[in-house]
Amino acid sequence: MLIRQAVSVECIGFVIEKPKNAHVYRELFQAELVFGQSHNFIEIKTSVLDQVVVNGDVASFSALTSYADGLLIEENKHTTVLQLRRLLPGALRQHKYRVDDLANELNMSVRTLQRQLKASGTKFQLVLDEVRRGLAEHYLLEKKLSMSEIAFLVGYQEQSSFNHAFKNWTGVSPRRFVGGFSK
Repeated sequence: MLIRQAVSVECIGFVIEKPKNAHVYRELFQAELVFGQSHNFIEIKTSVLDQVVVNGDVASFSALTSYADGLLIEENKHTTVLQLRRLLPGALRQHKYRVDDLANELNMSVRTLQRQLKASGTKFQLVLDEVRRGLAEHYLLEKKLSMSEIAFLVGYQEQSSFNHAFKNWTGVSPRRFVGGFSK
């Protein structure tokens, strides 16, 4: 036991969808339960954090805090890239995919976004091109859209610009990529 009282859990979130026997979970945890979340979590009252730790070890606390801070920094680096990848498809469709548009959407300055991307070993343009390429390949293989529609959906106003970018990404033209597909 770390503190001298029981910790009351407010809510528990699960990645899994709600199972048929969810009542068993409720009885076990005695807390609000939510299923189908993007990540697992346990919510407790913040007042618990003010409790004194029984038999606390200052040296261990310092080492563990430093380690946890490092994990958070790494997590934030990867989280920024993932958030950017999630936002880009919609931003491309709306033609609002400039770095300042996305930084604003992520509630950070352009410099902060660029710094976090650099810390993750990437740059905005690289992530943008990666998402564009992935979407373009997906749309091309679906064979449901014209080249001009695909160009528009990945953020190009001119089909020729899209063709040029696609060839730079893949080494082949969009038409050759799908084996002569034409629409």
